[in-house]
Order: sequence, then C-alpha cells, then structure tokens
Amino acid sequence: MNKFFILILLFCSVANANVIDDFATYENYINQLQKDIKEQNKYLKDIENSKKNLISKIDALQKKIASQEETVRVTSISLKKLNQQINEIEEKIMILDNDINILSKQIEKFNIYLIDNRNITSIKILLFSKDFYTLIKNMEIVEKINIKIKEKIAEINGKKNQINSLKVELELRNNALQRILALKETTLNDLKNEKIKLSQLSKILQEDEESKKEYIKLLNEKHNELQSKLEKIKPQIEKEGGTQFSESSFFKSKGKLPWPATGKVIEHYGPKKINDFNGEVFIKGIKIKIEDEGYVKSVFDGVVKYVDWVRGYGNIVIVKHDEFFYTLYAGLDEIFVTIDQKVKVNEKIGLIDVDVKDISPYLYFEIRKQDTAVDPEKWLIANGGTND
Repeated sequence: MNKFFILILLFCSVANANVIDDFATYENYINQLQKDIKEQNKYLKDIENSKKNLISKIDALQKKIASQEETVRVTSISLKKLNQQINEIEEKIMILDNDINILSKQIEKFNIYLIDNRNITSIKILLFSKDFYTLIKNMEIVEKINIKIKEKIAEINGKKNQINSLKVELELRNNALQRILALKETTLNDLKNEKIKLSQLSKILQEDEESKKEYIKLLNEKHNELQSKLEKIKPQIEKEGGTQFSESSFFKSKGKLPWPATGKVIEHYGPKKINDFNGEVFIKGIKIKIEDEGYVKSVFDGVVKYVDWVRGYGNIVIVKHDEFFYTLYAGLDEIFVTIDQKVKVNEKIGLIDVDVKDISPYLYFEIRKQDTAVDPEKWLIANGGTND
C-alpha cells in the first residue's frame, strides 16, 4: 500500500459512517432482540409448565379435600349416632333407676309391719293372725314377696350394669371419634389452606404469563420495526460493499472488539473545535492514553498491509481484516510485525514507550470501512479500555 493511498485513507470523508453504524447497530439490536425473544419464550414455556404442574397439584389436592370432606361427613354422622345411642342408654338407665326406686318402695311397703321402731309390729301381725301357724304363714308370704322384689331389683341392677358398661364403651368410642374428627378437620383445613396457596401462586403465574406475552409482543414489534429499517438500509450498504458486507465477521463483531491498548480515551471520534481557529476539524479516530506496559494489540484477525512512518502520526500499522474493514494504529515507538504478516486478535503488533519523560504516551486508533472512518468506541467493548 503506497503513501498516497494512506493519505486518502487518513483524510477522506465520513459521510457514509452513519449508514454503516446504523446498519451494524440495527443488526446487533435485532440479534439481541432475537436472543431476548428466545429467552422470554423459554421463560414463558417454564411458566406454562409450572402452571400445568400447579393445576395438576390443585386437582390432586381437590380430590384429597373431597375425600377428606367425605371422611369428616361420615365420621360426623357416626358421632351423631353414637351420641343418640348414649342419650337412649341414659334414658334407659333413668327408667331402670325409676323401676328400682318403685320396687324399693314396694319392699318398704310390704315390710311396714316388720320394720317399726315403736315395737308394735308383733302386735299388728298377731292382730291379723288367728294363730301362730297363720302368723308363720304370713311371715313366709312376706318373705317370698321380699325375695321376688329383691330378685327383680337384682335383675334390674344387672341390666343397669350392662347398660352402664355399654354406655362406657360408647363414650370411649365417642371420645375416639371426636379425636379422629378433630384430626380429620385439621387435615382438611390444612389441605384447603394449601389449595389457597397454590391457587394464589397460580394467579401469580397467570399474571407473569400475561406480562411475558405482552413483553414478547413488544419485543416482536421492535424486532419487526428494526428489521424494516434494516431492509431499507441494506440496499445502500450492499451497493457500497456488495451483498457479502452484512456477512462480514468483523462487521458482526461491532461492540465486541477488544481494545487495542489499556487506557482512557482522551480524544473522541467526531468534530472538534481548535483554539485560535475559526471552525472545527473532524477527528476520524480516538486517542487512548496508555496506562500499562504500552503494548498495542490487534483488535481482530487480519493481515498487516502497511508498516511505515507518516508525518503527524509517527509509526503506523494498518491491518486488513477482510475486504471491507481496516484498523489503523499510530504513534508506535516499536513495531513487531511486517507487511503481509498474519495476525490474530489480541496479538501484540507494537509498543508505545511509556517511560519517555515529559510526554503523555497515547495510541491513535481508527476503524475504517474501506475508505470511510467509523466511530471506534461503538465497535469496541464498552468500558474495556481502562483499568478503572
């Protein structure tokens, strides 16, 4: 490459830079949007799967609730029947107690002539007895009546004891059923609370799903909008660089290129006012103040096409990356490469001496699409050039 071409390369117009930047920017945005849409669709799929799992859990929980409600219902009916049986037994006991009381009074009545603290019983019995033999017979009759009544009382007491035993048994069953019913009701409440939680979570997932769908819709709209803009720009780009331009690996790396040196940008791409000069100049690259050992590296794979010294720029290295893009590195104190040498990304191509006194060492760096300068900071990794 001759010096005449270099001068053209250094001082040509930047009229087409915005078109190139727009195309690359739109394409990068579209790629990012496609990634975002894919990622959001994955999230949406996860939400849908979660909803399905929740619905399945809620359905299973509802079956458990229905089963538990049936158990509580049956247990409650059994408990009610037991209480009715206990009430009936208590009524029977009351009847038996009443029968015993009546029989006891009958004994008392039949023995009124035998039980008398005033010692007139014998007289009464004798008055009603014609002779001693009759007296004995009367006494035997009274005794037989007492025995029958006592046997009846014993029989009633036996039934009462049986009924009391049954009552105790029923009361034990009643207490057990009450405990079971309490446990069943607690379990039922727990199941219902769990269903409420799952239902609330399902509503949240539903809201998330709707939100994701809306977001995906917006992303698709933005994607289509940028795609439309890209299609409008593409013919102009293809006219300038051919149909292969948009397929350039360098072009696709916009915003991802490593920095050629470590340091802060002290002069940016674009128009710049000059002191004591009526007007402004257009800076086609950037100046990077060197902050480390001073090594300068290639930002992309390519072939060295120019190595020389140019007035105002010092030692220059130009690397061709494909048929469309070049990078220019100026202000080098040492050069490590030669013309037509292949270089890899991040390979050292030169050195800027950071130990020179009274001089602030910097690298001048340009990116060019054929004969058009573009803003390097839009192509380099954001905040990748400083140690801060």
